[in-house]
Amino acid sequence: DSSIAVVGMACRLPGAQNLDEFWRLVRGGGAAWGPVPEERFNRQLYFDPQPGVLNKSYSDLAALLPYREVNREICPISVASAASHDLAHVTLCEVAAAACHQGGFNPASLPSPNTGVYIGHAAASGMAADIIYSTYIAETARYLREATGFERLAAGLGDQVIQEMIEQVRKNGSKISSEGPYLGASMAARLIAETFALNGPCVSLNAACASSSRAVIQAVRALGSGSIDMAVVGGASFFHSDTLVLFCQSRSVSAQGSHPFSDAADGLVIGEGYVVVLLETLERALANNHRVLAVLPSVGASSDGRGKSLWAPRLEGQVKAMQLAYGPGVSVSQLQYIEAH
Repeated sequence: DSSIAVVGMACRLPGAQNLDEFWRLVRGGGAAWGPVPEERFNRQLYFDPQPGVLNKSYSDLAALLPYREVNREICPISVASAASHDLAHVTLCEVAAAACHQGGFNPASLPSPNTGVYIGHAAASGMAADIIYSTYIAETARYLREATGFERLAAGLGDQVIQEMIEQVRKNGSKISSEGPYLGASMAARLIAETFALNGPCVSLNAACASSSRAVIQAVRALGSGSIDMAVVGGASFFHSDTLVLFCQSRSVSAQGSHPFSDAADGLVIGEGYVVVLLETLERALANNHRVLAVLPSVGASSDGRGKSLWAPRLEGQVKAMQLAYGPGVSVSQLQYIEAH
């Protein structure tokens, strides 16, 4: 039997700080999107209700969650690591620890150090962008010289204005040193591997909206080949206001809200969240008397090839993915739940 067992899981999602809250949200038909708080979206600079305005978002909705300091009673992350890594990666690490506890494991001593970490993840918080911005602000500030009337400033005053602007941006921005912050997407997986003392592979995969499903597939294949004993698998997504602006340029975002499979649907609502599952082969889980929460009998994936656009999936690619996933021995009659894009 090549089936894979889910032996632990945890989440932090909009409207749900844990599994029980998420289950209540789903069962109650709830929705966790709403207006983006002012501290996370500067409406004065980036909002315009009229669609099509360059560099503006016509929507100010998102599905967000509150952030807090890591709970070290749950997560064995060190004070130094928590301070030197991105907030998104630290949050994911805590969720991974919670998944271990939920499965009856100690994250500081999993049954086997030969455990792989596979995370679907594209970009963490805006800290990396802030550092890039403060690094290149001098190049941007020089365009002030091309502004109408700038040359009429008193001698030397223009240079002073530019220098003050550069210093102010760099004063308020994040600073990078040999001690961090560590911001690369790969750190989403690496921080978990280091914190839990794991020596299996640690990989962050960026396949856009398919990132976490690709992480599951890579983990399942590694477990099936016997190259690892267990896998920590998850997805991490952090809301960026610039993403809201960019998606509005393609008119793919809704200003009214999320209404799946409805005639009222007019776009998506951007969200963020963190989910982690612990996987091992069903055979190993049963042999070790681990609690089995769910079973993955098979996985499958494909791409749509050359189509109209990102927003118009091709039938052929979608059907191929399902054929690969169901394959021999898995009946469509077993289907209980569908999660759609």
